[in-house]
Formats: sequence, structure tokens, C-alpha cells
Amino acid sequence: PDVPSALGAGDALTLMQRLIVCAQREPLTAIGDGRLAMADASDVGALADADPGTVRSLTGLLHRSGLLRRVERRFEVAAAAADWLGDADPGRRWLAVARGARPDGPLHELLATWHGEAFADLAERAHAAWPFGDDWLRPELRQLRDDWAATGVREADQARTPAGRALLTGQTPPVDWAPPAGNAYLQDDLRIVVPGVSAPPVAEFLSWVARPLALAQAETYEVTAETVASAHAHGFEAADILRRFEEMSATGVPQPLRYLVNDTIAAMGRIVVAPAPGGTGLRCQTPALAETLLVDQRLRLLALIRRAETELFTRSPLPAVMAALSEARHPASTELPEPPDDASAPPAVAAGPSPAERDDSVVDLPHLLQPPPQERLVSWAIKHHAALEARITMPGGKVQTFVLHPRSISHNRLRAADPSTETERTLPLSAIDALRIEGDRWDR
Repeated sequence: PDVPSALGAGDALTLMQRLIVCAQREPLTAIGDGRLAMADASDVGALADADPGTVRSLTGLLHRSGLLRRVERRFEVAAAAADWLGDADPGRRWLAVARGARPDGPLHELLATWHGEAFADLAERAHAAWPFGDDWLRPELRQLRDDWAATGVREADQARTPAGRALLTGQTPPVDWAPPAGNAYLQDDLRIVVPGVSAPPVAEFLSWVARPLALAQAETYEVTAETVASAHAHGFEAADILRRFEEMSATGVPQPLRYLVNDTIAAMGRIVVAPAPGGTGLRCQTPALAETLLVDQRLRLLALIRRAETELFTRSPLPAVMAALSEARHPASTELPEPPDDASAPPAVAAGPSPAERDDSVVDLPHLLQPPPQERLVSWAIKHHAALEARITMPGGKVQTFVLHPRSISHNRLRAADPSTETERTLPLSAIDALRIEGDRWDR
């Protein structure tokens, strides 16, 4: 399974794009020798109908061409990938990656004077030129053979393809690649079918809001409540998602899909908890979130009472409320938005009830601000028991990455368990340079 099968240049280009889209959502695991882990190669290969050896070879070529970058033990998408995906010339895109299949050193000089067709002929000439070079020559030839097969430089019978001839002569190759599909079919069963290869903007969007089921002749994705919630955690609003669906759909947006997007995001949001006379008050970001808390059987011991559209009250003390919300996977915060800098000019607020009419059990909290995407990621990770990967610049400029199991977030500080040291860390969000959801789930 580690030996690539020979692809056409067009198929190779399709697989390159799909590899970048897969790495965009979830970075790929690198092993000690710098290659892609076989487990990830098998997963991507099963998804894209490609053998693991080809996936591993193309990942290495994408890395050497600067479209993927290695960060510790992972391959991440590099900034140059955006320009590469946006290039309308398939031959130029293929050549940018396939150039990495041209060896350096002595073999490069041999290729400059070789005009044969079969790879076996090249190997024979190389062994004749360096009869005592087996230690370095065999690995070089094996790598060259695999890279040429994965990119479409050679065919299954070892002969060079037209694209391969163009590569070796420095010309832009002819790549038989069907134009990408800009439209998709959105189905009532919450599946999305793209007839062919997705256009790069469509592929990138779908990588955030849907789960790929198959990336073969046609691409099939499934939209679930979890994928919508994850997209929201990464900054997508319901209106943004539905607008993009409208733009890409050839058949309109089915009602079940609209309901799923609107209901999932409406039930998400921020919960602020604060002491109140006789108990604890909760302010929810949306009415739908307040309704979700009211009907959640895991919170029944709190005996929540609705006092306003987005306000709840319980006789339980604040620590018990925070513990119950955490156990039920509803991230909450005791943080209040800071007052305005100019205290002499407070913001205008709507007139409330008079003191005589006021219910003292209702918490008087300021209007909630939209939580930043970083806080959304933390809240989503707590709710779904996902690990977070935090990148922090340490004193002295060294960049260090921590895999953390978040517990809570309050006053712009993240409290999380560090499984590598079996300790608990409290980090200010402002100290975190980059934050992303790690793929593995953890058992609380």
C-alpha cells in the first residue's frame, strides 16, 4: 500500500486540491522521517478513492513546493496555497507541485541528458553511471519513481506522459482537467452533492460546514448539527452560511437545511451567570438558548425559572450552577463586559420597570456582546469535549504548542488540563497567538 499507483496529471491535480482542503480543516500528522502518517494517508485515501502511497507522495510534494508547511508533528496549509488554489491555469498549478519531483544533485544532471521514455531505462543508466552508489542511488530512484507515479509524470507501464515530457523540458504541460464545479445539489436529507471537483472557494467553505462522505467522481458531503456548530465556532453566522448555500446551490436551499442551520446556531451563544438576591441569575445570548437550558433534563435539579425572554433564575448558589452547567456541557462565564471608558457618557438604554414593579430575582446585566471567535472555539470545545491546540510565544521568542482539555473560561482566562504534564493551566486569552480545535476527542 506504500507504493503509489500511476495517476494522470488531471487526477493528480484533483487529489492535490483535495489534500489541501482536508489539511485546511484538520492538519495531517507527520511522522519522524518527515512523511505523512500511514493512518492519515489511509483515511484520506479512503475518502478520495486513492491509494495511501499516492497520498503520502503528494503530501511530500505539496510540502516541498511550499503549499503545506510542517509545524512540529503536523502538516498545515501554508499561505501560498490560497494563490495556488485561485490560479485558473491547471497546467501551471500542476507544474508548481510537480517541480518537486525533479531530483537535485547527480540525478538532476543525468535527467538533463536523458531523452528516453521508460523509467527502467533511466534506472539502468543511473546504475551504469554510479556502479558503487547503491546506498544513495536506490532510495533516490525509489523516491523519484513514486513521485512521478503520483503526479502523472509516468504511466503504469513506466513510460513518460505528455505532462512528464513537458516537466522535464521546462514547459507548461497540457493537463486534461475538467473545469471545477461551482454549483452543488442540496438535498432534503442534508447531503450536498457536487457533480465533479469543487471549485476552490466551494471546497473550502464545505470543509468548514459539512463532513465529507466521498470525494471521488462526484463529491458528497453531509451537514450535521455538529458541523454547523463547529463552523459557527470558527466565525460563521447563520446568515453567512445560508447565503453561501444560496450562491452555490443549483436547486435552492431545502427547508430542513435552513431549520438545521438556524436552530443549531440559535441554541448556541454565551451564558453569563451572576449572583442575584435569593439565588443566581443567568442571562442567555438568545431566547433559543434560554429555552434549551429550561428543557435540559441534566439541569432539572436547578429548577430554572424564566424571568424574561433571555433571563433565567434559580435558587441554587452560583458555584452549584456553574458546576451543573459545566457537567451538562453548557459553557458559562461569570464575566461582565467592562464599563465604557467615558463614564460621563454612558450608553443609552431602554427604560426599565420602576423599583416597585421590579422583580429582585431578575439579574440586571448589561447587553451581551458577541463573543470573539477565540472564545467561541473554547466554548465549542468545552461543549463537545474536544481538545484544543494553543500556540503561545514564550519569553525569548520561542513558539510552543500545547494540547489542552478546556474546563472553563472566565474573565478572558482559559482554565484547562494539560495531559502531557497532568497539570492544570490558566492562560489569558490574550497570550494565545493561535487556537484551533484538535481532532481527537477526550474523555472527561
